[in-house]
Amino acid sequence: MYDELLNRLGQSLSELQHCALALAELDVLTNFAERSERLQLVKPELTANPGIDIQAGRHLVVEQVSEQPFVANDLELSPKRRMLIITGPNMGGKSTYMRQTALIVLIAHIGCFVPAKSLTLGPVDKIFTRIGASDDLTSGRSTFMVENV
Repeated sequence: MYDELLNRLGQSLSELQHCALALAELDVLTNFAERSERLQLVKPELTANPGIDIQAGRHLVVEQVSEQPFVANDLELSPKRRMLIITGPNMGGKSTYMRQTALIVLIAHIGCFVPAKSLTLGPVDKIFTRIGASDDLTSGRSTFMVENV
């Protein structure tokens, strides 16, 4: 019976694969829509002009697991300002800020709304960021703190 079922399914394999692909796309798009509404995400403005302008950006993961409200951040990169030097104390949010930017850019590029008040985004072909080997930022523990305790 199993072999017979496989043979019958095999006769319609192309149609079944096409249907599965359409359902997968529908699933992704409906999840984007639901998450965008529930998490108050906004439509990014994609432009041909180089740069990233994030107003009141949020880190979705940290925002969801933290008991404390997430403080939104701005970021502006342009041909005149292509780099930021980010300094601050241990556990001051430097890595979260960098990964928040990377996450917002990635989310925009996959076609979803983003966790920000607004985003204007030019072409991006690479994303680089860092995280310490033992960072557990959602619990408030950085690599430095873990390795020196």
